[in-house]
Amino acid sequence: MLVICRFQEFLKQLAALGRVEEAMSAAKILMERAEEGFGLAKILREDGYLVEALEICIAGINLTGNCLYEFATWTSDLAQRLEDNATALTASIIAFKIRPSFRDYGKIQDYAGETWLTLKQDLLQTLRDQPDWGIQEAQVDIFLHEGLIDDAIKTVERDTYYDSKLVHRVMDVVVSHRPDWVIDNARRRA
Repeated sequence: MLVICRFQEFLKQLAALGRVEEAMSAAKILMERAEEGFGLAKILREDGYLVEALEICIAGINLTGNCLYEFATWTSDLAQRLEDNATALTASIIAFKIRPSFRDYGKIQDYAGETWLTLKQDLLQTLRDQPDWGIQEAQVDIFLHEGLIDDAIKTVERDTYYDSKLVHRVMDVVVSHRPDWVIDNARRRA
């Protein structure tokens, strides 16, 4: 962590001295962690170097680190602000694959244009393949949004809590399509 702080401080000083190109060149060569790229990108953005900040994001977003989701969503927002749709799309996909959310799913749809149908299938498969840890709400929201009733049911089937709000949401939506499942599920919870 100390190395990251010193590296960021070095880059910050270069940027503060107006030596932005030097800071960027050094970062592209020496960056090893996403935190380093994220830190420099924030500094550059604060100082008004938006295009340069986005360049650092593009160079650093595929590095390893503990801030990848935050870095990817931040990069997507910056790219959108700069009207760089391709980078906004790429960053949103990275964020979604790290921590799926309905918000990121919608952003990807907005950015994807003609490639949406292909991307959508990949994102849905990502949801199906991910372990349930902490993403059930995103799974339910997206599966119900897409009319994928069986996937939504599969997502909540292992939830045994009698008052599960996610299960009740799925039951409310699928009652007209799968009344037998809703009745069986309600009986078990009663």
